[in-house]
Amino acid sequence: MRKIKLTGLPQELEGGLSEAIALLPLELAEDGLPVRIEHGGCLRAELNEDGGRIVWSKPVEIFRALAHLAREDAGCKIEEHASFRTNGLMLDASRNAVPRPEAVKRLIVRMALMGLDILMLYTEDTYEVEGYPYFGYMRGGYSKADIRGMDDYAAQFGIEMMPCIQTLGHHSMILRWMKAMREISDTGDVLLVGEDATYRYLEQIMSDASEPYRSNRIHIGMDESGSLGTGAYRAKHGTRPQIDIFQEHMGHVREIAHRLGLRPMIWSDMYFAFCSPKHDYDPDCELPESVLKLIPDDIELVYWDYYHHEQSFYEGVIEQHRRSGAPLLFAGGMWNWQSPAVNYRYMASTSVPGLRASRDAGIGEVFVTAWGDNGVENSLESLLYGLQMYAEFDYMGDYYPEELDRRFTALHGVDAGVFRDLSLFDMPPHAPEKAELSPNPSFMLLYEDPLTLVFEKDFEGLPLTEHYGRLHALYQTYFERTEGALRPMAESYLRLAEVLHGKCVWRDTAPGIVRRGDREAAWAMAELARSMTDSLRALHGCWYRLWMDDNRPHGWDVHDIRLGAQITRWETAAKRMEAFASGELDTIAEMEREKLRYGNEREWYQILDADGRQWRLGTWRTIATPEHLTW
Repeated sequence: MRKIKLTGLPQELEGGLSEAIALLPLELAEDGLPVRIEHGGCLRAELNEDGGRIVWSKPVEIFRALAHLAREDAGCKIEEHASFRTNGLMLDASRNAVPRPEAVKRLIVRMALMGLDILMLYTEDTYEVEGYPYFGYMRGGYSKADIRGMDDYAAQFGIEMMPCIQTLGHHSMILRWMKAMREISDTGDVLLVGEDATYRYLEQIMSDASEPYRSNRIHIGMDESGSLGTGAYRAKHGTRPQIDIFQEHMGHVREIAHRLGLRPMIWSDMYFAFCSPKHDYDPDCELPESVLKLIPDDIELVYWDYYHHEQSFYEGVIEQHRRSGAPLLFAGGMWNWQSPAVNYRYMASTSVPGLRASRDAGIGEVFVTAWGDNGVENSLESLLYGLQMYAEFDYMGDYYPEELDRRFTALHGVDAGVFRDLSLFDMPPHAPEKAELSPNPSFMLLYEDPLTLVFEKDFEGLPLTEHYGRLHALYQTYFERTEGALRPMAESYLRLAEVLHGKCVWRDTAPGIVRRGDREAAWAMAELARSMTDSLRALHGCWYRLWMDDNRPHGWDVHDIRLGAQITRWETAAKRMEAFASGELDTIAEMEREKLRYGNEREWYQILDADGRQWRLGTWRTIATPEHLTW
């Protein structure tokens, strides 16, 4: 434990100092080495036997410098020049998981020690809005006091918090209450443009969203609104070009923002969706002058891209944005969504070229998005490695994997491999490396039914049993080495690997036993099915503890439903396999027919490899059963 005595700390950061020191092998003491803090043009952390110095250009750098002093030997002399003016995280608090304020604060202090200085809370309907009782109904949203407390806490580290909401699309969770919200609904996801009631609603939600924050910046969304003008709007006004409807709406929302004294930013994808044959970001699509003139220069554009692996693609899209003259930010993706494990290999493959293009283009602000699409199966702690990736790129000027691992291990006190190797859950042998979407076989295997085995043909011949067996052994080692606050997360991945390995043993063996009528071998399969219920209950217990530590209880019901269904289906599988082994059943009807490729079907958010194997599906219901779950 190194003793230091700090002088020159800005008074507004004193509260954050004690929180940060608690996570470092440092002690503040009158007889400690004197360390002077001063303002300058870059970050410097210097220490020798006589004392040291911290130089900062933005307040959060003081905390990053303290982390340097804690982990480096005496005699360290570090100088870093940030590549970006601001860098941080957009945290989804809307897709079932609403992180508890206490958990957000734990994340904030670790962000500060990395040197990250912006945190956006993405809250579609999970905050307090007056006059709209169905807004966030039964969703565990934040009160204004909750947000104010988090904002106060972040300010102690020099971290700006800001609201990230939606003002056009992504309203499905609100508009589902159609009787209450019908007058402002165009389609089931998109607001009705041109109605006074819509803009009364938007002024209220923008006012209430921004009121608890110090910052006057607000992200107002407006992305992925493909059904704009196709529902109630068309019935009332007839068919009209979507870009004209969008621009009318933009004018109203911009006026509201200015009236409230807010500085708005929007996701920029809709401008490309209107103009490109791909209906998406497209470096080969030159935005026409008529569209460029529509883009306000007082609203910041956020170019979000989680899908491309070539720097030239990002450079082309950035150049198209530059032609508008509007301020530009870049947002990459954590790839923590639609899988129980963060795919950090895929994240690096898509984020690093985007960060390099942003650095070279002089973009001043970047952030990484941590979405919760399809329910949130990752803990907040699992995001730390991705945050460190963005921080180290920023301060080192590029991506250096070995140095990233070294700094991560030193700061968090855990083998970086515990996090980096989460990629192995979704990148087994033969998984596509450069697909537009991240593979998620762990998600597919976890929720695949043990009797119908709909991915049998897709995964046929792949060494998945061996892969997940090795992964189970690896995470057993990681779990034994991990101590402290991150140990429960390590255990959850040990349990996940155990479940996936057991499922692969079953899927490799059980169908053949049934089809060739091997009743003797069926007894072992029945025993395996019984053991799978124990493994799934252990995984459920780990996830429950992590969820309740991280999040409000609202939304956990989804995981009870999903994992509970798996447990009962394995109980059924054991009963049916025992009945087959004893001769009570001639066969197991669900398993006797050889399967076809799931990849013969086309659906949203999937990827197929060159052989037609399915490597990604985006929704639980399409994985869980070939039957109807709902209408």
